[in-house]
Amino acid sequence: MSIIEQGRQILGRGPVGPAILGAVAVNLIPVLGVLFWGWNAAALMVLYWLENVVIGVFNVARMAACGAAHGRVGIVSSLFLIPFFAVHYGMFCLVHGVFVFTFFGGGLAHLQTLSTLDGPGDLGRLIGAVLALQPGLKTGLWAIIVWQGVQFGVFFLAAGAYRKIDPASQMFAPYGRIVVLHITIMAAGALVLALGAPMLGVLMLALLKTGFDVRNEARDDRAPGAKAWGAVQALAAHGFSPAALSPPPQQQSRAEDPEGPDR
Repeated sequence: MSIIEQGRQILGRGPVGPAILGAVAVNLIPVLGVLFWGWNAAALMVLYWLENVVIGVFNVARMAACGAAHGRVGIVSSLFLIPFFAVHYGMFCLVHGVFVFTFFGGGLAHLQTLSTLDGPGDLGRLIGAVLALQPGLKTGLWAIIVWQGVQFGVFFLAAGAYRKIDPASQMFAPYGRIVVLHITIMAAGALVLALGAPMLGVLMLALLKTGFDVRNEARDDRAPGAKAWGAVQALAAHGFSPAALSPPPQQQSRAEDPEGPDR
């Protein structure tokens, strides 16, 4: 099913929720950037890459919150998983950023610092130069930060969603979105770049990203690892003894004899 068809189904279900409206509002800024500020494919790629970094930062806060909600076991798990996530996700974003600036850096007009980029450690300086040169790019970045803050504070904390997911499941939550999305976005961006980056192509790129975000907000993936987390909690309650996962004696006998005593 295409993104357009899914969008029609979402809009046909009745009132659109605030999460979907927020995703559309945030993604309108890149559309405006293409139409009125002269953004090209390179500017979009940089903004979308920065969005991944912001999502990773807020995901650390989410992992800490849902870890605290699950007691001692959750806190210990989050203390172990947060550094692992920071390194793993950080490496992912670093490699992604290098690809973005390598393949799309030529589209960043008058960016003198690009020629003096000595290594990944200079990405911070390069990001500052891009934000200063591209009109409205700071506005787009701040909109992303504010929206992620609203999602964290309102939809995750105030709504109690942090109680419904464990730190391990929350750690993997961003990956499904960013991997599929950015493989598609970079492939489409490369095509637009090969065609000379016409405004229509860049605009379609921004609309493609909007469609992905709307579809992502419409999906229900609140607690993908609830069963696995229940097993961890059972182990912790019994001193991490393997016997904690064994079924009660009656369940064992019925498992051995499916017909049970009523045979």
